[in-house]
Amino acid sequence: MSARVYEYPITLPTHRSVLASQLSPLFEVAKVPLYPYTFFLEPQQPPTLQTYKFWALENAHIRALVAPDFGGRVYSLRDKHLKTPAGHAGPGAELLYDNRSVKPYTIEPRMSWISAGIEFNFPVAHSHTSMERVGSRAYELGDRAYVEVGETERRLGLTWVVRLSLGPDDRFLTQETFLHNPSVRPGKWHLWSNAGVEGWADTEFMYPPANVVVHGSRDEKNVWPGNWSKIGDREGMLGLFWLDQQALYFGAFQHRYGHGLMHLADPAVVPGMKLWTFGKEGTEEWAHLLSDDNRGYAEVQSGAFKTQEEFGNMKPGESAYFIEFWRGAASVKDYHDAPLPHPHLSAPPPRWFGMEHIPEAQVWLHLLAAHRENAPSRIPLYDPAGTDWPPTGLELEAALRWAAEHRKSYRTALGTWLAARGDYKSACAALDETADPFGKRVRGLMAWRYERDLKSARKYFEQAAFTEPGFQLDYDALLAHLGCHADRAAVLAKFERKDYRVLEREADLLVATGKPQDALKILSGNKWPRQHERFIRSDIWRRARAAVGEAADPVPEDLGEDKLTAGAPTPHGTLDGILRKIPELPT
Repeated sequence: MSARVYEYPITLPTHRSVLASQLSPLFEVAKVPLYPYTFFLEPQQPPTLQTYKFWALENAHIRALVAPDFGGRVYSLRDKHLKTPAGHAGPGAELLYDNRSVKPYTIEPRMSWISAGIEFNFPVAHSHTSMERVGSRAYELGDRAYVEVGETERRLGLTWVVRLSLGPDDRFLTQETFLHNPSVRPGKWHLWSNAGVEGWADTEFMYPPANVVVHGSRDEKNVWPGNWSKIGDREGMLGLFWLDQQALYFGAFQHRYGHGLMHLADPAVVPGMKLWTFGKEGTEEWAHLLSDDNRGYAEVQSGAFKTQEEFGNMKPGESAYFIEFWRGAASVKDYHDAPLPHPHLSAPPPRWFGMEHIPEAQVWLHLLAAHRENAPSRIPLYDPAGTDWPPTGLELEAALRWAAEHRKSYRTALGTWLAARGDYKSACAALDETADPFGKRVRGLMAWRYERDLKSARKYFEQAAFTEPGFQLDYDALLAHLGCHADRAAVLAKFERKDYRVLEREADLLVATGKPQDALKILSGNKWPRQHERFIRSDIWRRARAAVGEAADPVPEDLGEDKLTAGAPTPHGTLDGILRKIPELPT
């Protein structure tokens, strides 16, 4: 059987994420800046059926399903030679976590992320578009079949293409990754391929012995394997990075099925090795949150750097290339014995994808075309109330200034783009000329975060005076900084739908106004979403308990946030957190 590629539609139950705000955050204190992207709340229940386009890459040994609608990820990878487990469908054995439903959950950076397949993360992890459609193309060349996925992302303007391929006799899937910076600015980046696998008590992480460092730490080191290698041996969630390994392999073996997933690469080319587990105690809870069939979940990851604390700085015009391989393992011994593949790759360098497939980019692409032709009549309509925020990954200043001379709405777009690019002085000048409420909102943010003039910021917010939830939450945070708690109560009372963010603000307000017992009632009397690496409610709980003279720890698990060590400082939240101080401007 020759290698071939073909369309493969799949219908999946889909839980739709709810947009948290049509406003893209400009100055949130987060590990990864969001602008120009928006973010989401918990997904809707129940799911509805939706059909998605997949590309199938197949030969006599392997079948891979690639999902352009979900960031281009490899959704499924089947080894036809492995035994199909009892109760599972063939052909062969599934090597990945092929989620049977689309069930996003509140994971950073956009608070909408799914556990499924091999996710390609560039320039950050998890990427801003891992749940969005990316560009794709498929073709056959000689006896080899190819699928290419990728895009030019909107935040930095960096371009990536992942080329997946099979030859007629390959027992492995080849992944080539091409990166390029076509912009005039350097771009901070890292690259991680995140392979989700089923996670059970007998799932064993197959990694070479080495020194490792704990996820999120630069100095907490240990030695692998230590006293555990199976999920059932591990208490609590944990991520590890390999520091000094020289082996070709890593992966995860499913002892209950008798097979596993193996990753192979030259460590000089792809040095990053990572594992992630929720641990035996967290597997059941997260299995329910991330799937509809309650299968446990774990991750094995490859990267361009040894840890996710490391980033590159891609200069204008610079490119990078990586090659790695995914395959099945029939035994634990297979990991140690597998050679590095050397497939014959005959395809030329890929054509880069632009932003043509991105709905939110269309107005800006049309604007650039109108500007090139100096055609004012072709300036597209722009509504600042939409979600198509001017992307910082496009060089838009000249076109925006030109358009603003013809259409007033573009003054808001110009000021917003300049602010997001860090040209704060020019942004303020542009926004001083805008009258629409969305422009006043950005001008208020500039007065708050750039000029450090909170009273003027409040004036601009009052001039904006619209009821969009994201704006009202920003307004509440500003009033908290000013200590205007009576006005905060009026703002929070305007919300018709009290999602978790509003309830958190109400609890914070009660602590600030000397009613900590009432704050504790809110915290203990509501069902909170489970959220990873976010500690807003934990912080409020500790302050409220201290105010009533009771022990701050332990923080209840019912608050839905990660466990904190007793007495340790509470990390502040990220995207929509209650800000304790005026943060420094992002760099």
